[in-house]
Amino acid sequence: MSNITKRQILEPTNLKEAQEFATTLSKSGLVPKEFQGKPANILVAVQWGYEIGLAPMQALQNIAVINGRPSLWGDSLLALVKGHPNFAGCREWMEGNIAFCEIKRTLPNGKEEATLTQFSEEDAKKARLWNKQGPWQQYPNRMLQLRARGFAIRDAFPDAVKGLITAEEAMDYPEPKDITPQDGVEKAPSLSNVQSTTQLTDALQKASTAQEQAHTDAVIDNLADHAEPGEDETETPDLDMEGMPLHIPNGDDDAKVEYYNVEQDWANRYHELMLAMYRSTHSSLTPQVKRTKMKELKEINKDVLGNFDDKQLAEELETKRLEWNKSLSIMARENPDGTE
Repeated sequence: MSNITKRQILEPTNLKEAQEFATTLSKSGLVPKEFQGKPANILVAVQWGYEIGLAPMQALQNIAVINGRPSLWGDSLLALVKGHPNFAGCREWMEGNIAFCEIKRTLPNGKEEATLTQFSEEDAKKARLWNKQGPWQQYPNRMLQLRARGFAIRDAFPDAVKGLITAEEAMDYPEPKDITPQDGVEKAPSLSNVQSTTQLTDALQKASTAQEQAHTDAVIDNLADHAEPGEDETETPDLDMEGMPLHIPNGDDDAKVEYYNVEQDWANRYHELMLAMYRSTHSSLTPQVKRTKMKELKEINKDVLGNFDDKQLAEELETKRLEWNKSLSIMARENPDGTE
C-alpha cells in the first residue's frame, strides 16, 4: 500500500496532493475514457463535484468537460435535482414535435411552483441542430426532450446546478475561440501558490473557465451602471443605415453599438448577452442586480425589438428574459444576503 492516505486521496490539501491524485486517476482504465490522460480535466470535474455535492468518483462518472466547460449528462442533472430538498416532481411529455418538461419546486412558504419549458423541432432548426450529424439524426425526440429538460432544471433549480448545463447541450456549442486578455482584464490565477483545499477549489474553477470568464467580464463591463434611457433615446432606429443596431450599455453617455443584417444574428447576440449576465459568478452581481441589468439591456433595445419582422422571435427573447428573472427571484428569496 502506498503512503497516500484515504484523506489525501479524497480530499487533497495542497496543489501537490491534488496533482498526484489527478495524475494517478488519469492513468487508470477505470475512469471514463474522456478523462484518461487528462489530469487537468479530472481536477476540474472533481472541483465541480464538490460544488454540487458529488464525491470524486461520482463526479468523474457524471461530469463531462466539453469544449473546456464542465457539464452534466441529462439524466444525471435530473438525478441531482431530484435529491434537492425542495424538489416536488418532474413531468416530461411530447406533443407532436414539441418536447415539454415541467419541474415543480416547493417554495419557502410551502407552496409549489411549477416551471414549464418546451423545445420544438422548429427551435432546433433555428439553432441549426435539426439533422445535425450524430444524436440529432439518431435520436431527435430524445435530444428535444433533453434540451427542454435542461432549460426547466436550470430555471427551477439554479442553486442546485450552479450554472452547469447538460453535456448534450454543451456538445452542440461551438468550440470557444482563443480570447487573449486585454490590458486591465484580470488573467486566470496561477496554481503555483495554492496551499489549501479552499484555494485549490477557487483556483481550479477560475483557471478552467479563463476564456469564459474573460468573455463574461467584458459583458459585465458593457452592462455596468447604465441609467434608464431618456426621451431622446426612444426614437425608432434607422435600420437601413448599417443594419440592425444592438445597443450595449457600458456606463458611458453613449452605449456601445453593434450592427447586424439578419434578425436571427441580432437575436443570438442579444440572447448571449442576457445569458452571460444570468450565469455570471461576478461577486458584485447579486440576483437583483442581474435582473436590473437585463432589464436595462431590454429597455435600450426596445425599439429594435418592437420592429422585428419575426414577432415570434422577439416574443421568445422576452419570454426567456422573464424566465431568467423568475429564476433570479427564487435565488434572491432563498439567499437574501445576495450570495449564490
